[in-house]
Amino acid sequence: MAEIECLNHTGLSVPDTRAGRDFYETILGGQVVNFIGGNSDELRRGRGVPHPMMLIGDYAVVVLVARRRVADDEPGPDAFRQAFAVPRVRFAEIIGNAQAAGVPFRGPTAHPDDGPLGESIYLKDPGGNQIEICWRRDEGQPYVPYTELGANPLRPATVGAVRPDLVSGVVIEVQELERSRAFYERVFAAAGGQWESGAESMRFRAGEQRFEMVRRDEPRNRANGGEHQAYRVGADRVDALAVELQAAGYEVSRWAEDHPSDHAPSVYVKDPSGNQVQLVAADPARGFLDHVGIAVHEMEDAEAFYGRALGGTIEGYYGWSTDDVLAARAGGIEDPSAAPWTRRATMSFRTHRLEPLPAAQLFLRFGGTRIDVFLTGARIPEPPEEQV
Repeated sequence: MAEIECLNHTGLSVPDTRAGRDFYETILGGQVVNFIGGNSDELRRGRGVPHPMMLIGDYAVVVLVARRRVADDEPGPDAFRQAFAVPRVRFAEIIGNAQAAGVPFRGPTAHPDDGPLGESIYLKDPGGNQIEICWRRDEGQPYVPYTELGANPLRPATVGAVRPDLVSGVVIEVQELERSRAFYERVFAAAGGQWESGAESMRFRAGEQRFEMVRRDEPRNRANGGEHQAYRVGADRVDALAVELQAAGYEVSRWAEDHPSDHAPSVYVKDPSGNQVQLVAADPARGFLDHVGIAVHEMEDAEAFYGRALGGTIEGYYGWSTDDVLAARAGGIEDPSAAPWTRRATMSFRTHRLEPLPAAQLFLRFGGTRIDVFLTGARIPEPPEEQV
């Protein structure tokens, strides 16, 4: 017979794992100690949608994404619940946290005088899971938790942080400066800027923004992993420019991304050195650089850097919710309408076949420009031989 040492952790399903994380942080002061599926190594190992493991006191809670939509009345009033004890002196603070966050609750409810519990409130997390928060009359008895929690490394202080209000430029590597300039002169034709030449570089300036090319014998880019630069070329020029570039021999594609402004398919074209360029149907007079797509290894570190350290405003995110999972499933493996870096797949242990999943993405705005962050290696893998 197996020896059970203790109840180790609880897994709770919610329709949005980031909203679930925020709930347990805000209401109970939970701390993220691990973000499973949130970096590119775990992505390549086939981990699912990013989900945090959190410590609430000394108890671990794993916030998982639900694989189906849950009705408002689920799991219902008679379902099991998780009960968390807090010190009596903090009970009113927890109630205040719930009120400030607009989370409805029942209680406080007084328990019998001869029992271990004093009072409880009852509420639901973003997945409809029943949660009880109580204080215990026996809380004065000695108790030593198995771990001491320090400052959360994923929530660094932002005192004195830089607050940029614009993504003012990009620098790319190219193999041939003149050939690359001929390509980008077509892209920037309506931006009204000027070119400057250096010994091993060329720069284009228009207003507050700058584009720079640096010559390298072997240019580095991660275009096949989705890194790209998006330039405003004007709504009346996009289609004609796409035809012109394709006729000139450039690789042109039309894909949709998951930021709300990119749901309609956009034109993507690779420059002479393979850098991925998105042509945006917007006025370049607002700034010719619309946004950049950056591939990172660790999503939580990227949020800490671009959001809390640099002060970017989080416009949204994609790939953490039930709706995102269902949308990826509906598109299927190799969804032709989706930009390849916005979808991935993992081998299902149930069906032993590839199942499509959304790639985790974070959208941050710096004034009139934005940065889209996603994990490296998020492209759909090749299916096994027997499925070809």
